Amino acid sequence: MFTMPITFDNFMELSFFLVELFNKKVDLLTPKSLSPYMQPTVEKEVIWC
Repeated sequence: MFTMPITFDNFMELSFFLVELFNKKVDLLTPKSLSPYMQPTVEKEVIWC
């Protein structure tokens, strides 16, 4: 699926890229960083691209 290693630098680069691409604030999370209590709410609001 992804060819780049998962690193903090790549994560931040992706975040900046998406902000620039969409010209909007982007909340980027890893699956493990999302609280199980918040997951249903977030999944209702997520915009899949």
